[in-house]
Amino acid sequence: HTCTDQTFGLIRQSAWPVRCPCNVPVTLNHAQHFLTPDTSALITRRVKEWSIPGEQRLWCVNSPCNTLLIRTPGVKQNIPCTDCSFQTCSICRQLGHEGNCQIEETTQQTLATSDAQKYKRCLKCDQMIELNTGCQHITCDECSYEFCYLCGQ
Repeated sequence: HTCTDQTFGLIRQSAWPVRCPCNVPVTLNHAQHFLTPDTSALITRRVKEWSIPGEQRLWCVNSPCNTLLIRTPGVKQNIPCTDCSFQTCSICRQLGHEGNCQIEETTQQTLATSDAQKYKRCLKCDQMIELNTGCQHITCDECSYEFCYLCGQ
């Protein structure tokens, strides 16, 4: 079980999908035969989380709850948690609030400044991206979308 223990230790570190150290992909059905019920439940939850595109993932702001919520990128809404009823702002990812989101207002101000050429929004998830140095090929930290900073392709 050492191979199995090492492999599924990666899941606790948020790595998925996992491969056995001998480089064979491990399916959830195969893995469940070797796991404790708690670890199996954790993996099942993580598989569900990882099946949702990164730009749509949002976790409940209530830290003891931390339930996965689904958001629509670029759409300001307070999303109610199905487990604890807390509302989470889909833009700033803080406690839900009425009116405009301060983070969004700051983003708009940044885009309007003379430094606007240094900033762009990810074309997939709307995350702000700053080009500091290097090539024009960008990978978004939020959703892993790749594009050219200059032309958007």
